Amino acid sequence: VLMPVMLIAGDALATAGATVAVGAAATQRLLLAYRFRHSATLALVHPFTIVLMIALQWASWRADRTGVRGWKGRVAQPAKVEQVVLVDDQDREIGTEEKLRAHAGPGRLHRAFSVFLFDRRGHTLLQRRACGKYHFGGLWTNACCGHPRPGEDVVAAAERRLREEMGIRASLETLGSFVYTARDPASGLVEHELDHVYLGYFDGAPDPDPLEAEGWRWIDADDLDAALEHDTASYTPWLPIAWALLRESQASAAARSSAAWKHSA
Repeated sequence: VLMPVMLIAGDALATAGATVAVGAAATQRLLLAYRFRHSATLALVHPFTIVLMIALQWASWRADRTGVRGWKGRVAQPAKVEQVVLVDDQDREIGTEEKLRAHAGPGRLHRAFSVFLFDRRGHTLLQRRACGKYHFGGLWTNACCGHPRPGEDVVAAAERRLREEMGIRASLETLGSFVYTARDPASGLVEHELDHVYLGYFDGAPDPDPLEAEGWRWIDADDLDAALEHDTASYTPWLPIAWALLRESQASAAARSSAAWKHSA
């Protein structure tokens, strides 16, 4: 930018200094192009790329100051920071926290949910979490899971998340809740949740969001019992706990039904 100004002004010393600076930068780009087998043209247009970079820098600063960001005519809104609901061990709300901060360090106890779906054959739906998830990516887990937003009913949040993650609409019933802690070795994040477990029914093929789930399958309940006993590494740490709660609920319901039949007989 300064070189043409200096050439016009006729300041020989300043022009020489600017020429040396530009020449040094271009020489460095030529050496890099030779070393990594890039086109030498990139080195020759180095001054122009610097001008473009400065223009982008100032355009970015302006967009940040005005809050308006866009691409190809589409205006992009800044992403909202997701909050989770902090609770005590009795599920009483004690505040809110940004989601990733709640999962950092030892983890802060927060409200969550896990959803199980069964089809008419008695098979349950599993999803494989997308590898890009912030923790426990690539592992198999229940139909969907997540966190209610501040002020959101937990059942409504679970039904919302089921639509968002798996493209499924289903009514859910409450089974119970539990508290657990688990650390993800890959990310270092910690789950410390009071997890509400819900049950629903669905027949058909889900339509998952690939950013959330990269696979799914229906599995027989007895086969899942065996899998969780011998291969826990392939599943999320909350799945065996939630599944045990569900199986216990099923056994209790069967026992009550049997007792009612005997009483009526």
